[in-house]
Amino acid sequence: MNLFEFLEGSPELCLLERFDFSYCDLSGRVPWEIMAGWPSLAFIELSYNLRLTGTIGGEIGTMVKVQVLSLGKTKIKGSLPNSFKNLRNLWFLDLQFLNLTGKFSELLLFHKLKYFHAIGNRFSGTLPNDFDERFPFLVEFSIPENNLTGNFPSFKNSLKDLTVLNLRDNNLTGSISSKVLNAPNLTLVDLSNNHFSSISVDSMNSIRIFNIENNPLNMTVEDFVGMFVCLERRCPQRLQIAVLDFSSTEMHGEFLPSLWMMTNIFVFDLSNNNISGHCPDPYLMMLYLQILDLSNNNLQGEIPSSMKMFQSVLTMIFKGNHKMKSKNSTVPWFVNYDYNNMIKEQSNDNFSCPTLLIDYTEGTLSVDSAYYDRTLCYCNPGYYGNRGVCKSCPKGGNCPGNGNNSIVYLQPNYWPSPNSSNFTELIMCSSIYQDTFRCNPDGNCTCWLTVDGHESECNS
Repeated sequence: MNLFEFLEGSPELCLLERFDFSYCDLSGRVPWEIMAGWPSLAFIELSYNLRLTGTIGGEIGTMVKVQVLSLGKTKIKGSLPNSFKNLRNLWFLDLQFLNLTGKFSELLLFHKLKYFHAIGNRFSGTLPNDFDERFPFLVEFSIPENNLTGNFPSFKNSLKDLTVLNLRDNNLTGSISSKVLNAPNLTLVDLSNNHFSSISVDSMNSIRIFNIENNPLNMTVEDFVGMFVCLERRCPQRLQIAVLDFSSTEMHGEFLPSLWMMTNIFVFDLSNNNISGHCPDPYLMMLYLQILDLSNNNLQGEIPSSMKMFQSVLTMIFKGNHKMKSKNSTVPWFVNYDYNNMIKEQSNDNFSCPTLLIDYTEGTLSVDSAYYDRTLCYCNPGYYGNRGVCKSCPKGGNCPGNGNNSIVYLQPNYWPSPNSSNFTELIMCSSIYQDTFRCNPDGNCTCWLTVDGHESECNS
């Protein structure tokens, strides 16, 4: 339905207070000039109409009674008109994925704002230092994937109603104030993919999801432990954090056993840092842990067998810790192998390794195949070898690969050369002996690489 044509032919709607046509597959442009003639209009909800086009017209500035404006997920584009600042009664503003341009300063007069959703735009500028005073009633503030710059506001007061703070994928800098993290009802904080250099935490009793991935915090493991683990121990109630992502934050230092003290956590991501040392035995039951990601660090040694204490775990990732290695070239005893789902670590690898399954949850363990000396891996079809050392199948041989122990099956009348203990090629017997002589007539001869992958052997 074309919205302009519909409203142009409609009777006078001057007493209309709510105009809700979300999810109605509307098309055409928004006729702001018509809607400006509805003096009682307080709610405009047009979100999720993917064929609705046009811009936000200047006439909107006369609609001073509007409290709710929801335009997200439409094809409206452009920028906010100068008259937009007249909407002083707005408490709900949805501008998601409109690719609008403008300065964040154009929104500073909306002191009644409670819900602000503006992911996927191009708003630029800084957040005011008196952010908490300008928006004292905020419940959800979500403006990821924009062009905000400058320091994180210092915050004089804690925003008592704030539940969601999402600033990911901007260009914000400086230190993250503990005041905002102390907000008593804050449950979700996403500050990932910015340029924050430090974080201050006093209390995070209500936060359930905290993501600060890809910020150059350059903190030590000891700093992290002092911030979160000590918090948990001194709080009157346990920390409620279920998802904690500190990946790619330049964290460094040895893995401390006290990291296992975050007993309420579901997702724990410390990947892509420089955490070193051995992974210690967990000494507390992390009953709720489902995802543990320690990949791409500098850990060494073995995966503790006591990790079976993680009774709910669905994913454990240790890939990229090149110093981690099993003493006996095996995987932990609580792991099974799934040869129906083979994995190539690199796209140009000529061998594949089985998916490793955690036997008590059917979850997965991800670790470099070098951890277990690739003892579980098979050469791919067309190759033969052992433990990841795989060579191209020679002419005159068949190399099915996979579960056939990476063997070369010699075709009839072919023989290893120069000898069976270290062959480099297969040649036809007729090129060695008289044409009347045939070797390997039934094609029963096989060759393979030895365990170290450097010498070959063949059956008699």
